[in-house]
Amino acid sequence: MKKNSRTFIAATIAAGLLTVGSFVRAEESSSTGTSGNSSSSSSGTSSRSSLSSRDSKFIHDVAEGNLAEIEMGQLGIQKAQNDQVKQFAQKLIDDHTSVKQQLQQLAQQKVIQMPTEPSKRSTGMMEHMQNLSGQDFDKQFVKHMVHDHEKDIKEFQKESEKGDDSDVKSFASQTLPKLQEHLTTAQTLETTVTAKKGGAVKEPAGAEQKEHKK
Repeated sequence: MKKNSRTFIAATIAAGLLTVGSFVRAEESSSTGTSGNSSSSSSGTSSRSSLSSRDSKFIHDVAEGNLAEIEMGQLGIQKAQNDQVKQFAQKLIDDHTSVKQQLQQLAQQKVIQMPTEPSKRSTGMMEHMQNLSGQDFDKQFVKHMVHDHEKDIKEFQKESEKGDDSDVKSFASQTLPKLQEHLTTAQTLETTVTAKKGGAVKEPAGAEQKEHKK
């Protein structure tokens, strides 16, 4: 009788251990599966931008342009002879620094990596401008600002009308008035600097091409 009692107790303990083991394994499996799915889902959404290639390119180009305008403004303060050109250069720095900050927030929100340097074309223009001085610098500076802002305004208008992302379109629309103001100022300065007494008259058409051929 004692022998049967011991056998029954041992069998009961063994069955209990098996049940506990199964429960623990099930909990571990459930926990691992949940955390794995959560991690996978998290990593899938945190590193992918929702923007179209069109909107991404717009942000990239604007970022490069902003860096170029800020650097050109800094050069204008250093080298400009005309006080009005210097003031315009400072406004370029202030306004484009503000736009840069807005763009950084937008890029972070849309998971877009922005460039940290101007385009090669802009860098080449900076090098050219560094070799000029006096009224020659002033004339080329405002001429370049007219050309650049005309081009930028077209791109911003296009994005504000035909962009895919509502936030990017809104950014383009809100920035347009600043660019249009810059263009108006640059056009006025171009006339002022060119017509200044003692300065050269407007260069004839094709003068730049002839200069490059020499």
